Amino acid sequence: MRLVQAFLLSVPVALAAIWSPALYAPMRMIGGPGGGAFNIVGEEGSIVTKIQVFRRNKGTPKFLRGIKVFFSDGTEKLAGVDKDESADFEFHANEKITSMTLWGNGIGTRSGRIRFKTSEGRSFDYGQETASNQAEFDIDVGEGYLLGFMGHNGDDIDKLGPVFLNRLARRSLDDVVIEDFPKDQGLHILTLDKAEASFNGIEYKFHFGGSKQRGLTTTWTVESSDTLTAGLSMEAGIPGIGSVTASASWSTTQTMSVSRSQTDDRVLDWGLDIDINGPEDSSICEAQVWEGNIDLKWNGNLHLATQDNPDRVISVPTKGTMKRVDVSSVISSCSRKSDGRVVAGSKAGLSRVYTPNLPEPGSGNSTSTTAGSPVPTGNSTTTSRVYSHRYEPRTAFGFTW
Repeated sequence: MRLVQAFLLSVPVALAAIWSPALYAPMRMIGGPGGGAFNIVGEEGSIVTKIQVFRRNKGTPKFLRGIKVFFSDGTEKLAGVDKDESADFEFHANEKITSMTLWGNGIGTRSGRIRFKTSEGRSFDYGQETASNQAEFDIDVGEGYLLGFMGHNGDDIDKLGPVFLNRLARRSLDDVVIEDFPKDQGLHILTLDKAEASFNGIEYKFHFGGSKQRGLTTTWTVESSDTLTAGLSMEAGIPGIGSVTASASWSTTQTMSVSRSQTDDRVLDWGLDIDINGPEDSSICEAQVWEGNIDLKWNGNLHLATQDNPDRVISVPTKGTMKRVDVSSVISSCSRKSDGRVVAGSKAGLSRVYTPNLPEPGSGNSTSTTAGSPVPTGNSTTTSRVYSHRYEPRTAFGFTW
C-alpha cells in the first residue's frame, strides 16, 4: 500500500495553532493498523462546518477512501483521497452533533462507515453496507462541536478517529481590546427638527421644542466561529460620541457589557424660547445631533474550561469585528435670519448661511408647519397661532441644511 500524509488545502492559508488536546473529548479510532498518521483538526477557535466523505465505488465492500473537512475560518483539510463517489453534509449555525457511530470494514483493515445525528433532527450516514452482526462503535461527541479527525490513511482511510470539543464547565470572552481608529470616523450631523419664527406684527415668545427616539446599536461577530461564543457578552471599552457642538469625536469612557446584538433606545429632548419683538428677531431654529457609524476590529481571548478539569482554563486567541451606531446629546439653537447671530442655545458643526424664502402670513404658499408655537406677550390680545415656514437648503463640506 502506498502511504501518504493528509493533504492541507491552503486556500486561505491558516497560520494559527490547532486546538489543544486538553480540550478534546475522549477519543477512539476505528479501522486497521495500516497507513500513515494524519491530523486534520482545525485551527484553534474554528469548528467543522461541512464534511465530504468519499467511498470506494468499485466492488464490495465500499469502505471509506477519504474525508474532506471545511472549517469556519475558511480553511479545508483532506485525509485519504478525494476519489470515487461521495456525499456531504453542511451544518447549520449552532447545530451540534448529538450522536456518532463508526464501523470498520468487517475484516479489520479499513474504516467502513460513519453515521451521526444532529440537534436539529438531521442525520448523515455514508460508507459500506454493514452486516447486522458487525460491531459498531459509539463515539463520545462531548459538547457536540466537531473539531476535525485523526487517524491513519494512504489511498484509503485505514483508521478514523473523530475529534470533538469536550463538555465545557464554563466559557467566557475576556481581554477584549478594540483597535485604534480615527476619532472622527463615520461622524456626521443629523437634523432632528427645524422651524422658522417670523415677526408678523405681533410680539410673542416663540417656543421650539420636541422629542424623538433613536435606536443605538452594537453588534459584534467572531472571525473564526460565532457558534462557540453564542450567548456570551463582551466586556470592553465601547466607543461613544462625546457631547460637543462645533466638533465631535468618539471616546471610550467606561467598560460596558454588550450582548451579540444589542439595541438601546435613547430619548432625545430639546426646548428653547426666544422673544420675537420685531422683524430683526425673525429666526431659524434647529435641533441636531452628531451621529456616528463605525466598523472596527477587536482582539480578545475565549477562555474554556472542561467538566473533566474545571480548574484548568485554556485560552484561545479570538478576533472579530464590531459595528456601533451612536448619537450625541441634542444641540439646539435659534439664529437670527438677518445676521446669523445665535440668540438661544448653541450651533452644531459648521457655520450656516440661510436663504429664507418666507411666504406672507395667510398667503397659503407654505409647504410645512413649524414645530415651534408663538405665545402672545405684552398687551396683545391676539390668540396663539402656529405659523408656516419654508427655507432653501445649502450644502457645504458634505453637510446639507
